[in-house]
Amino acid sequence: MNSFIYQVHLNFKRLVWRNLKFFFFNLLLPLAFYLLFTKVMTVEMPKEALIVWKEDYLISMIIYSMLLSAVISVSNTFHDDNKQHFTLFVELSPVSKIRYYVSTLLVFITMSSLSTLGLSISGIIINQINFSSSAWLFLIILLPIIASPLMLIGIMISFSDSSNVINLLSNLIVFPMAIFSGLWFPLEILPKWIQKIGSYLLPYHLAELSKNICHNSLTLNKMNVLYIILWTSLLGILTWIINTFQNKKELHRL
Repeated sequence: MNSFIYQVHLNFKRLVWRNLKFFFFNLLLPLAFYLLFTKVMTVEMPKEALIVWKEDYLISMIIYSMLLSAVISVSNTFHDDNKQHFTLFVELSPVSKIRYYVSTLLVFITMSSLSTLGLSISGIIINQINFSSSAWLFLIILLPIIASPLMLIGIMISFSDSSNVINLLSNLIVFPMAIFSGLWFPLEILPKWIQKIGSYLLPYHLAELSKNICHNSLTLNKMNVLYIILWTSLLGILTWIINTFQNKKELHRL
């Protein structure tokens, strides 16, 4: 147990302190969107609707921050580890590869919690967001854990051999997913076919679950929970298949 804690500490120093640009990118871009859509583009909105909009958009930007970290930061981190032969060092050491993945993902969950805390403080200061204490605890502590399956997307992308392909895939996944899930714009104002696709996506159900909990005193929507479980299972299976295929490919090269 002590060695695992030490490994998490080592990964935190290695991944966060040496890559602060990832952390600030995951925080500043959602914050810029939050300021734009709650301070600039809400001039004619009624007061009561504006309060709900500011709360809901904060939740959307928190999910968006997690999506950025889970896909872009995770994929680049694991790719760099492989390129710099850090994963080879893990395979040759007594440390299991599963523990390497778990400790690294735990660092990214912590980063998501810190980003959420930063966005939450900004929401309180800028727009006087007033959630209950239990709602804040859910957003800062539990939501990063519930949203961790998004990191499986980043892991799958990291299996690519080229950093250019990784960056291309990351952008092709993150930004359309943010739009189709209703994180940037309300899903109701988008075309019907986008609404249909968006209603099946994981970020949409993470956002809807969070909004329901924050507005309705920790009430769970069973459909949101079901979709999150199904997406977790699907992404887990796909990651296992791609990882198995990648390992066989590397063995053939040898």
